Amino acid sequence: MRLPLLTQVLVFIGQYPLEILVLPVALAVVGVVTTWWGLQSGPRGRVLWARFVYGLPLAGTLIRSARLAAFADLLGILVDQSIPLPEALGLAAAASSDPLLTEGGYRIANDLRQGLPLGKALEQHGLVPQLVVWMIGFGEKQGALGSALHQVAQLYRRQAEVRANLLRTVLPPLLIVTIAGTLGLLFIFGLMAPMGSLLEGLSGTKIGRR
Repeated sequence: MRLPLLTQVLVFIGQYPLEILVLPVALAVVGVVTTWWGLQSGPRGRVLWARFVYGLPLAGTLIRSARLAAFADLLGILVDQSIPLPEALGLAAAASSDPLLTEGGYRIANDLRQGLPLGKALEQHGLVPQLVVWMIGFGEKQGALGSALHQVAQLYRRQAEVRANLLRTVLPPLLIVTIAGTLGLLFIFGLMAPMGSLLEGLSGTKIGRR
């Protein structure tokens, strides 16, 4: 009698766990770390890595929102201290941990030096959503740019908190259900299937003998 295919696969994995389970995971981790280290060596690479991270579900939005909140809050503080907007934007961009904001902030600072309003410059470069562009543009027209920037920071901070709470609430049960379901399927189809085949084979043998 031949074992079912899934059982044969499980037996084979049990015979070579290091080569099948540990080695691919280790190679994947080394590959990710090597790619990250290579991309961090230049500004273009940091931008590509940031775009990849921001594309991740839930976690990407959480990181992006936290960085935007810190950037907007810092820029609002500099504006409240009456620092000229181009210089304030350049300082906030240099201090930001977001490569997209760092790269785009320098370009927007140059546009501001040429007389372009901040809201219009943000809209042209597409660094932030349209709602944020509208809030900053409205605050700039009303002479309350600092307050508008602090409101934007608060908006992103709340968004980051919501994402963090969602991850803490959803991720652990999801992992438990996934692991339990996988182990249950492996147990049912990998261990019970040979027993069923054995009983079926024994029944056929007994019938043949009769």
